[in-house]
Amino acid sequence: MIKYIFIFLILASNLLNSQIRIDSAFGKIGLSTEMAITISPELLEQNINMEGKFTLSNPTVFFPDSVTTLASGLNCSLTRLNEFDYEFTVSGALSGDLTDSLDIFIVGELLAGYDSICVLNFDYIKVGSTILSDLSGIVVSESIGTPLPYVRRTVLSMNYPNPILAGESTEWAYKIDLPSEVRFIIYDLTGKVYEDIDLGLVPPGQHKFVFQTNPTFAAGVYLINFISPIASNKRMFMVIK
Repeated sequence: MIKYIFIFLILASNLLNSQIRIDSAFGKIGLSTEMAITISPELLEQNINMEGKFTLSNPTVFFPDSVTTLASGLNCSLTRLNEFDYEFTVSGALSGDLTDSLDIFIVGELLAGYDSICVLNFDYIKVGSTILSDLSGIVVSESIGTPLPYVRRTVLSMNYPNPILAGESTEWAYKIDLPSEVRFIIYDLTGKVYEDIDLGLVPPGQHKFVFQTNPTFAAGVYLINFISPIASNKRMFMVIK
């Protein structure tokens, strides 16, 4: 009951702000979910420059890995400052008229944390010259079956940059909570393996994996499989000519 009262209070406070609305996100542990940030037309211009910063109340519940939008012509990025703090940017030129609102999505994975609620407290969201603060949204996770303790041990972020030109490099951030043997396999959608890299024993913490393509690397869609004895994570990326 206390949980739902808490959710109601946050939803009520968001309704008081007519320029930016932040929706709640719900989902099952182990799956991806997204939090929608809706920007009203009155804040929009043809050229969008948007930035923001938020803090997680409980990083064992939600791991943000990207910012996306369905609007064409916009570039989105998410930067992880530390376990709790993130910054994001959205920029580019909107196509069409500006009579509709713009939806931005913070996408991430629901983890088996020691709670089921994570609050995203936004220090600020800046759209053009307008700065709004004291905004918040909530992510609520639900267990499949009996609730478990915090058992998540590996996380793999989206790579940056993506897509990349043949001959360029790209990198992924990954996190492990225990010392683990780490291996990365890169293959195409037919299952053909292009790289199989064994990093050996890696200490716990946040790490980066850099993949360097050569100029003759075939253009297409690829998968990277991050493998450890505890878990496996997959991400998709593109190489273009």
